[in-house]
Amino acid sequence: MDAKDFFRKINTIEDVEKIISNTEDGENDWLEFKSVHKKLKGFKKESAQARVLFAKEICAFANTDGGILIIGVKKNDSGLEVSNCEDNLEDWFDANAVNMLEPKLHGFSVKSIDANGKGNNPIAVYIPKSNLSPHRVKSNYNHLNDEDKGKGKGKDKYKEIPGEYFVRRGTKSEKLAENLVRAMYLSGGRYPSFKVTPIVKYAFMGEKAKSTIKVELKISPDKYK
Repeated sequence: MDAKDFFRKINTIEDVEKIISNTEDGENDWLEFKSVHKKLKGFKKESAQARVLFAKEICAFANTDGGILIIGVKKNDSGLEVSNCEDNLEDWFDANAVNMLEPKLHGFSVKSIDANGKGNNPIAVYIPKSNLSPHRVKSNYNHLNDEDKGKGKGKDKYKEIPGEYFVRRGTKSEKLAENLVRAMYLSGGRYPSFKVTPIVKYAFMGEKAKSTIKVELKISPDKYK
């Protein structure tokens, strides 16, 4: 069963709990959780910060093998907890998602998750592996510079967030180095990978022919370079 099949079965918070992994944060290579700690609609700073945060995860999934982003929840010791301060998160996401990445990402799906009275409904976002990768987070987002808080007599201070490329590695979304970005362009958007194959060798040593085991690793380069 792939991520899209799991996405189709998500309707309630209990459905999401069924796919939590056994890692500390409950995430895996195709599942990510994000909380929403402040209202987003009508608040430029908070909305910009959220776009940058979510765009990073969406970018990483699109550039790798796709996945599911659950927004408005967090994992605690007993399972998942609804953590969403935005009244209508699905509407906010619909209005902001199209312009999160360059080039624009198409083919993603969004649905509201029934929180069963535990708070504002979270959303589930299915992100497919993109045929237009590599994508990057759009560079025209600004968000509050912490060093400038309290300065400017009430005027918000912002800093530019550069457009960066991300891929999924295990449970994390990591920035992609420039040489790997070039490799993705040269390989038609395919993220380079290297195959590591263990080689086990047996040997007999000494007069009593004691056996030993020697393990080596063979690293095969990506055929698409």
